[in-house]
Amino acid sequence: MHAIILAGGKSSRMKRNKSFVRLNNQPLIEIIINRLKPVFNDNITIITNEPELYQYLNVNTQSDLIKNRGPLGGIYTGLIISDFMYNFFLPCDTPFINMEAINYMVKEKEDYDVIVPIIRGYIEPLYGIYSKSCIEPIHKCLLEDKLKAKSFFDKVKVKTISESIFKAIDPQLKMFTNINTPEHLETAQEILGNDMI
Repeated sequence: MHAIILAGGKSSRMKRNKSFVRLNNQPLIEIIINRLKPVFNDNITIITNEPELYQYLNVNTQSDLIKNRGPLGGIYTGLIISDFMYNFFLPCDTPFINMEAINYMVKEKEDYDVIVPIIRGYIEPLYGIYSKSCIEPIHKCLLEDKLKAKSFFDKVKVKTISESIFKAIDPQLKMFTNINTPEHLETAQEILGNDMI
């Protein structure tokens, strides 16, 4: 399986590139890659329109094949360039990756095109597993300017995994902590500090 990090956003609320925001003095993108590497090895790609910024990390980078289409465009690009049928996608601002949870999702993938969590009543489409069977339905949505990440879900087989499953693994659901604002960064730093006590 391929791990694909979506790093194409404008980071408008953070006012700077979220990938390089530092948590415990380490850029988020480095934290994420370090957590993914033991499982995914070299099968990691960053979807970014600024590939030069990530060259020092020695991982694959890829620019969006269809520009200005948001995260759905990033998922489309990742599926096109991947050599694997199934691919795990996550945003560049979720540093508390939980491999046990990812492994659980992998085991649930059989006969499904999309495997995504439901957290606090909402589907988390950017933290999920997608198969190459999604390429054509996504492409159709992109051409029709239907850019929500879930726009194509009614055209494929979707497996949702309940919050209770993830809470059993990660009681505070830290793995779904996004760092979109300076306030979110402070919260993440507090979580990290508490984990180290």
